[in-house]
Amino acid sequence: MLTFIVAYGALAQEQTMTYRQALEKTDPSRIEHLLSGSAAEQVALDRFVDFVSEMSPTTMRQKVSQVYATDAYFNDTLREITGAKAIEEYMVGSMEATESVQVVVDDIAGTGGRILCALDHGHPL
Repeated sequence: MLTFIVAYGALAQEQTMTYRQALEKTDPSRIEHLLSGSAAEQVALDRFVDFVSEMSPTTMRQKVSQVYATDAYFNDTLREITGAKAIEEYMVGSMEATESVQVVVDDIAGTGGRILCALDHGHPL
């Protein structure tokens, strides 16, 4: 399992899970996860970088389910969402509300299967 913790900036219904519950649920000592440095981990990391490299409503519809687990937890400090479908709806709405989105993954640190990245987005005036 690869967990993405993403900094981000509308959604219908959502299930919620607390941040602590999400950390407990994805604790690498308690679940099967990708081995650090493995080919499978690299494939997952490449898939994530591809996912954030071009963010639009269309790409969110196409790629959220390829990156997020069905019961994934997402928290961007604005919304706390559980479930890939709810994350997809939120991201599509977010992309529709922005003029541009740029994500730069400068580095991926050994964080036990968690990725941290920065996001810059522009909203229409």
